[in-house]
Amino acid sequence: MTRIGKIGKMANAAVPFLLDVVDKSDGEVRRAAACSLAMIAEEETPDHLFVFLSEALLSYLERSYAIEAFSHVGKKAIPALLILLNHPDYANRRAAVKSLGNIASKDSAEAISLLIEALQDQNRMVQEEAVAAVGKAGEKASAAIPLLCALLNHPYWHMRELAARALGKIGKNSNEARVALHAVTLQDDTSEVRKAAAKALQEIESE
Repeated sequence: MTRIGKIGKMANAAVPFLLDVVDKSDGEVRRAAACSLAMIAEEETPDHLFVFLSEALLSYLERSYAIEAFSHVGKKAIPALLILLNHPDYANRRAAVKSLGNIASKDSAEAISLLIEALQDQNRMVQEEAVAAVGKAGEKASAAIPLLCALLNHPYWHMRELAARALGKIGKNSNEARVALHAVTLQDDTSEVRKAAAKALQEIESE
């Protein structure tokens, strides 16, 4: 069924059928139909699909394909994801951040802005997802550098490691990033973090 989606807009005639499959099926068939719909409807995504994917993102069992489908929809999915970013359950916020990361990697300034806000989420796992997503977005997420530098002082070592890695991806021409990473290579008490910071410095200085 995903082959229909790969045809793109030429498969628009299949949209009613796919919507019916989404409504009446479950499991792998439902996932394939949703992803096909997202591939077909990047510019004219049915509101019905947004509702379905938003609900699927809240489900542990359906979350993975909802994230995949939202990434195909692109920046048109941002309003729905914005609602989920304010969900009280951290797992749902984390899923929304992952979807935004896929969208941001395709160059969406709005998605990047929301990811930078997510760097300040009160839940560490949401923050970690946002750090990874910002790094994936590359240099166009350079506005995140001050927050990532601050996260180099986070009490949890894995957060510091992720922040260092992300700075290596987005910190080109940033003296703030260089100074912060250099300090980490000398002062952090965890070897994994020091190694990540040293590698990030190499990535920045090699460009």
